[in-house]
Amino acid sequence: MVAESELMRGKLASLLAIVSALAILASGCTADTPAPPVERRPSATGVCGSDPFGCVRADPGKPIRLAALVPFGQADPSGEARFAIRLAVQGRPLLHGHRVAASLRYDDCSPVAVGALAEDKDIAGVVASGCGSYMHRIDAEVLSEKGIVFLSATSTGSDLTHARTHPPFFARTTYNDAIQALAMARYVRERLKTNSAAGIHDRSPYARGLVTRFASDFSKSGGAFLVRRAVRVGETNFRTLLDRIEKTAPDFIYAPLFVAEGGLITSQAREIEGLRHTVLGGADGLLTPDWLEYAGRAAEGVYVSRPTPTLNRSRFASDFLPSYRRRFGREPLGFRFHMATAYDATNMILDAIEDVAIQEKGTLYIPRTALRDRMFATKDFPGFSGMLSCDSNGDCNHSTPVIIYQVRNSKFRKVWTWRPTA
Repeated sequence: MVAESELMRGKLASLLAIVSALAILASGCTADTPAPPVERRPSATGVCGSDPFGCVRADPGKPIRLAALVPFGQADPSGEARFAIRLAVQGRPLLHGHRVAASLRYDDCSPVAVGALAEDKDIAGVVASGCGSYMHRIDAEVLSEKGIVFLSATSTGSDLTHARTHPPFFARTTYNDAIQALAMARYVRERLKTNSAAGIHDRSPYARGLVTRFASDFSKSGGAFLVRRAVRVGETNFRTLLDRIEKTAPDFIYAPLFVAEGGLITSQAREIEGLRHTVLGGADGLLTPDWLEYAGRAAEGVYVSRPTPTLNRSRFASDFLPSYRRRFGREPLGFRFHMATAYDATNMILDAIEDVAIQEKGTLYIPRTALRDRMFATKDFPGFSGMLSCDSNGDCNHSTPVIIYQVRNSKFRKVWTWRPTA
């Protein structure tokens, strides 16, 4: 009995020792290995409260609303973009359980249409087609004041996405006109071997922007940009201006003007002895038969540029056109590149909404600043209008080639193609 009792006490002591050791071991593991953090999504209240522009709210059963700002009528090729926007929306029937709706707003290229949009607190973003870059600048500034993303499918003005003048909520899926200046600078420096240049603009954002970009790119490549001069629309006598330019003896004069002033400057430059053999160049504002007629024989040898928007034709034909025909029962009437850029713009906004939206109890909250930031972070978006990647100033289309033409025998002859991806 004594032996048995001693044996039981020994087993009990061993068991207690094991339990104590396990307790110590468990205690050490707890101290050295913290529990994994619990992932907590930010609350809508916190996010919307910290956003300077708040959130767009879609209550249960209510749609996510976009606005399509397009020209009147089917006669305007850009007006066809409204069908592309509708088609894009219909291809994304639900986002986070909410349907998407695109409100059509006809744009008469006045501040009236965009003013109403800016006061609509339920609009998550605006896709625009048509009107000019000048009007879209006004639209973009008004909408940026309210923190509303504004994506243009057609506005090419270089000042819209210049670092100093960019409305902060504006982006575009079409090209930037500045690529014409870059292509021309490359051509005259690398192909024509010019060493010095002068510029003439008409004070318009289009011409001024092109001359500014040309001067920058020409200088960066080692050329000497000597002087820039401005004319007024409606002027007819440019001899004094041209005499001043003659004194600087440039190899090349870049004048991205329009038909009337461009034609007169071209013809009057050829009447000045020191400029008779100077190379002249312009942009797509001169690429018309009217300018050839205006300039006459003086147009011979002049170089002009034109962007040539690219379209993913195989995908457009296989994916977009069949859907368009089924939905609308006809072929598209308008410029297909504008339709592609409008379709891509709509899907880019919807992708951004899908990524940043916060859902709580069936209500969807879309923080405006986060939506803009996500839009501008778009990279390698496989659009119908090309592979799109947005930079910090809102340029998303960086793949549009530019063709340089020279006037030969009173016709525009293609002499070089600049491809930005090359």
